[in-house]
Amino acid sequence: MKTKVNIMKCVLVKEKEVEYTKGESPNDVLEIAKKIGLTDAADEFIYLLCLGSSLKVNSIHLVSQGGRSSANLSLSSLFKRVLLSNCERFILVHNHPEDHTKPSNHDIVTTERIQEAAKILGLELVDHLIVTPSENYISLRQEGYF
Repeated sequence: MKTKVNIMKCVLVKEKEVEYTKGESPNDVLEIAKKIGLTDAADEFIYLLCLGSSLKVNSIHLVSQGGRSSANLSLSSLFKRVLLSNCERFILVHNHPEDHTKPSNHDIVTTERIQEAAKILGLELVDHLIVTPSENYISLRQEGYF
Protein backbone atom coordinates (compact mmCIF):
# COMPACT_ATOMS: atom_id res chain seq x y z
CA MET A 1 0.00 0.00 0.00
CA LYS A 2 1.37 3.41 -1.00
CA THR A 3 1.25 6.37 1.33
CA LYS A 4 1.52 10.02 0.34
CA VAL A 5 3.73 12.48 2.18
CA ASN A 6 3.64 16.24 1.82
CA ILE A 7 6.71 18.09 0.59
CA MET A 8 7.04 21.28 2.63
CA LYS A 9 8.98 24.52 2.42
CA CYS A 10 9.74 26.95 5.26
CA VAL A 11 10.18 30.60 4.37
CA LEU A 12 10.59 33.89 6.17
CA VAL A 13 8.51 36.84 4.98
CA LYS A 14 9.78 40.40 5.41
CA GLU A 15 7.08 42.55 7.02
CA LYS A 16 8.95 45.86 7.16
CA GLU A 17 12.40 47.26 7.82
CA VAL A 18 14.09 49.71 10.17
CA GLU A 19 17.33 51.64 9.80
CA TYR A 20 19.92 51.66 12.54
CA THR A 21 23.49 52.79 13.02
CA LYS A 22 25.65 49.69 13.42
CA GLY A 23 24.96 46.37 15.06
CA GLU A 24 25.62 44.56 18.27
CA SER A 25 26.64 47.02 20.99
CA PRO A 26 24.10 47.66 23.76
CA ASN A 27 23.62 51.24 22.49
CA ASP A 28 22.92 49.92 18.98
CA VAL A 29 20.39 47.45 20.38
CA LEU A 30 18.72 50.27 22.36
CA GLU A 31 18.45 52.28 19.12
CA ILE A 32 16.75 49.34 17.41
CA ALA A 33 14.47 48.80 20.44
CA LYS A 34 13.32 52.43 20.23
CA LYS A 35 12.69 52.18 16.48
CA ILE A 36 10.51 49.08 16.84
CA GLY A 37 8.52 50.71 19.67
CA LEU A 38 9.79 48.48 22.46
CA THR A 39 10.57 51.36 24.84
CA ASP A 40 7.00 52.66 24.43
CA ALA A 41 5.17 49.34 24.85
CA ALA A 42 2.70 48.99 27.71
CA ASP A 43 3.18 45.19 27.85
CA GLU A 44 6.30 43.04 27.87
CA PHE A 45 7.63 41.93 24.49
CA ILE A 46 10.68 39.83 23.67
CA TYR A 47 12.51 40.35 20.39
CA LEU A 48 15.21 38.27 18.76
CA LEU A 49 17.94 40.05 16.78
CA CYS A 50 19.77 37.67 14.45
CA LEU A 51 23.32 38.61 13.54
CA GLY A 52 25.00 37.97 10.21
CA SER A 53 28.65 37.01 9.79
CA SER A 54 29.64 40.70 9.85
CA LEU A 55 27.88 41.05 13.26
CA LYS A 56 25.22 43.30 11.80
CA VAL A 57 21.59 42.60 12.61
CA ASN A 58 20.08 40.88 9.58
CA SER A 59 16.63 40.11 10.96
CA ILE A 60 14.38 40.97 13.89
CA HIS A 61 11.66 38.65 15.18
CA LEU A 62 8.97 39.13 17.81
CA VAL A 63 9.25 35.92 19.85
CA SER A 64 6.92 36.65 22.77
CA GLN A 65 4.19 39.05 23.76
CA GLY A 66 3.15 39.06 27.39
CA GLY A 67 1.31 41.17 29.90
CA ARG A 68 2.27 44.10 32.07
CA SER A 69 4.89 42.25 34.09
CA SER A 70 5.98 39.13 32.18
CA ALA A 71 6.30 37.40 28.83
CA ASN A 72 6.88 33.67 28.48
CA LEU A 73 9.29 32.46 25.85
CA SER A 74 9.16 29.13 24.04
CA LEU A 75 12.69 27.86 23.35
CA SER A 76 11.50 25.91 20.32
CA SER A 77 9.88 29.03 18.86
CA LEU A 78 13.02 31.07 19.52
CA PHE A 79 15.45 28.58 17.98
CA LYS A 80 13.18 27.91 15.01
CA ARG A 81 13.57 31.59 14.09
CA VAL A 82 17.33 31.59 14.76
CA LEU A 83 17.84 28.59 12.48
CA LEU A 84 15.50 29.81 9.74
CA SER A 85 17.39 33.12 9.72
CA ASN A 86 20.60 31.18 9.10
CA CYS A 87 22.50 32.94 11.85
CA GLU A 88 24.93 31.59 14.41
CA ARG A 89 24.86 34.54 16.80
CA PHE A 90 21.87 36.35 18.24
CA ILE A 91 20.77 38.94 20.79
CA LEU A 92 17.60 39.03 22.87
CA VAL A 93 15.99 42.27 23.96
CA HIS A 94 12.88 42.72 26.05
CA ASN A 95 11.23 45.57 27.87
CA HIS A 96 10.16 46.27 31.43
CA PRO A 97 7.17 48.62 31.14
CA GLU A 98 7.44 49.39 34.88
CA ASP A 99 10.61 51.38 34.03
CA HIS A 100 13.19 49.37 35.96
CA THR A 101 16.17 47.47 34.59
CA LYS A 102 16.62 44.91 37.37
CA PRO A 103 16.28 41.43 35.83
CA SER A 104 13.81 39.12 37.51
CA ASN A 105 14.81 35.65 38.61
CA HIS A 106 12.77 34.37 35.64
CA ASP A 107 14.79 36.62 33.28
CA ILE A 108 18.06 35.22 34.63
CA VAL A 109 17.01 31.55 34.58
CA THR A 110 15.54 31.86 31.08
CA THR A 111 18.71 33.52 29.78
CA GLU A 112 20.84 30.73 31.25
CA ARG A 113 18.62 28.07 29.64
CA ILE A 114 18.81 29.83 26.26
CA GLN A 115 22.59 30.09 26.51
CA GLU A 116 22.90 26.36 27.33
CA ALA A 117 20.60 25.35 24.47
CA ALA A 118 22.44 27.64 22.07
CA LYS A 119 25.78 26.00 22.93
CA ILE A 120 24.33 22.55 22.21
CA LEU A 121 23.21 23.79 18.79
CA GLY A 122 26.55 25.47 18.04
CA LEU A 123 25.03 28.94 18.37
CA GLU A 124 25.93 31.93 20.54
CA LEU A 125 23.72 34.17 22.63
CA VAL A 126 25.72 37.41 22.35
CA ASP A 127 23.67 39.43 24.84
CA HIS A 128 20.28 39.87 26.46
CA LEU A 129 19.17 43.43 27.10
CA ILE A 130 16.31 44.79 29.16
CA VAL A 131 15.10 48.24 28.07
CA THR A 132 12.75 50.69 29.78
CA PRO A 133 10.37 53.52 28.80
CA SER A 134 12.95 56.04 30.07
CA GLU A 135 15.38 54.49 27.54
CA ASN A 136 17.65 52.99 30.17
CA TYR A 137 18.95 49.48 29.66
CA ILE A 138 20.91 46.69 31.27
CA SER A 139 23.09 44.21 29.41
CA LEU A 140 22.88 40.88 31.19
CA ARG A 141 26.22 39.88 29.66
CA GLN A 142 28.00 43.05 30.81
CA GLU A 143 26.52 42.64 34.29
CA GLY A 144 27.87 39.08 34.50
CA TYR A 145 24.59 37.17 34.50
CA PHE A 146 25.98 34.83 31.84
